[in-house]
Amino acid sequence: MGSKANISKLGYQLGFCAAYHYPDKIRSLLSYILDRLGERLGWDQVVSVILYGSTSRGELSYIDKGNIDLFSDFELEVVTVNRVPAKIIQGIKADLGKDKMGIANPLFHVDISFNTRLGYRIKKIFDRRIANYEMKETGKVLYGEDLLRSFPRIDVNNLDMGNTNQLILVRLWMQLLFLPPSFPGLQAGAREEQLVKYCLVRNALDVLTIYLPNAGVLLPTYKARLEYIRQHKDKLAGLPEDYGRFLEECYHAKTTLQFKLPMKEYYARMLEGYLFLLEYLLGMERGKAALGERSEEISRAIIADRDAFMSDRLLSRYKRYRNERLLTKRMGKGILNTVKWIKADRRPMVLVTLLNMHMYIYQKMCNSNQADRCLDMAIKYAEKSQMLEPGQEGVAGMEGWFSLKSKIILFMSKWFYRDTQYVNNLRRELGWEED
Repeated sequence: MGSKANISKLGYQLGFCAAYHYPDKIRSLLSYILDRLGERLGWDQVVSVILYGSTSRGELSYIDKGNIDLFSDFELEVVTVNRVPAKIIQGIKADLGKDKMGIANPLFHVDISFNTRLGYRIKKIFDRRIANYEMKETGKVLYGEDLLRSFPRIDVNNLDMGNTNQLILVRLWMQLLFLPPSFPGLQAGAREEQLVKYCLVRNALDVLTIYLPNAGVLLPTYKARLEYIRQHKDKLAGLPEDYGRFLEECYHAKTTLQFKLPMKEYYARMLEGYLFLLEYLLGMERGKAALGERSEEISRAIIADRDAFMSDRLLSRYKRYRNERLLTKRMGKGILNTVKWIKADRRPMVLVTLLNMHMYIYQKMCNSNQADRCLDMAIKYAEKSQMLEPGQEGVAGMEGWFSLKSKIILFMSKWFYRDTQYVNNLRRELGWEED
């Protein structure tokens, strides 16, 4: 790969930037990414470059005060003629680092998936994740063939609902990753407070991303989902009272970076949304008790239910098994232990661990004496999921919480991301490493 085309003559399709009233810097950044892809791959090898995610939906989070401050990332699907060698992919990642692009915000990064034309065809046939639905509905072709037209229809009847529901685990994990060592004692108005609040509102908005498909409604943007619950509130069984209003505030905060509520309220209501979701998916009556009591009951139900509500489709399951096989290989486990590991789905235990890690912090914010019960449960299921060895975590209180958090981050970066370098770099950028 590598014939260098005359990039200035190429037709990049970036008209949507003006339609969404994005500043010129966004268009320049996307042009820069396309230039680097062309240089590294050779345009004769590129079939299509597709942008998806918040940028293509018109829901990009940024502050424009001379120097652009980007809170959202750029997500791209690059389809090529031939498989891209790892060395070239590493070169592209280096080209698109924050330092090269002039973006300092730790929440921003460029996430690129590479597929050959054949790989993309397989993805079209088998991959029914909600991210692909959103890409088909709101993705923007930046260069090359419009492959989105040929992507089969995804609706509530063929959506990978288990993978959609797994977003609960993903969102709780991402929120944990972005809690700094000083939390919850952040200084009002500080940069750390802004980043944590942004993550809380971003994660709260995905309550509807998960809930609505389970209620038979599939919509591709936060704005469309909020409009739907405004118009059909009577049809949405069990959604917490005035939660729609809270999510409107979250949407406003995500798109303007102006946060009207105190940290404790954002945290409580984000957790309330995910507790409601879990009760709904587990067939439980919506709890009226305090969040801590509901969390304990839900944790037990998740373990009893095992992976039923996260039961994913073939391609998602294959990718998960592949990740776990590579992880067990790095851990030095033999074939029999690897089979055992894969057979025992760890997602319910990981979910319970993450939920109770958040409940511990929230209880601490409330000065509740129930906090230690949450930490005990988090430790119990961290051991069962093999995030840590039995008996390894003996420290109580906040010190124990931070120690366990570090081990969870290490485990998740191998198990979930398969990219410890990304997570380590992120923690260094944030300056939030506990160890």
